[in-house]
Amino acid sequence: MLVNARIAVVGRLPTSPAAGLASTGGAAGAMAQRRLLLDGVPVTAPVWSFEALAADEAVAGPAIIESATTTVLLRAGDTARMDARGWLDVAVG
Repeated sequence: MLVNARIAVVGRLPTSPAAGLASTGGAAGAMAQRRLLLDGVPVTAPVWSFEALAADEAVAGPAIIESATTTVLLRAGDTARMDARGWLDVAVG
């Protein structure tokens, strides 16, 4: 009977291509607004679609970024930027 199994792999990942998403040159805008309670204070925050963010597009908190698989909450002072590979780079504070 196998109760627990672990595996570890050591190696290098291939370099990601620099080009991926094309910059649209402008923000598409938030798709909705949502009321939140952050630290006991009511806040209205824009809701952004992850898939609609263009390369180098930035979103400042408070905001929500949604996709089919995750939701990212940006508090006041946080920022998120979509990079050219389609990765979301979040800076806290």
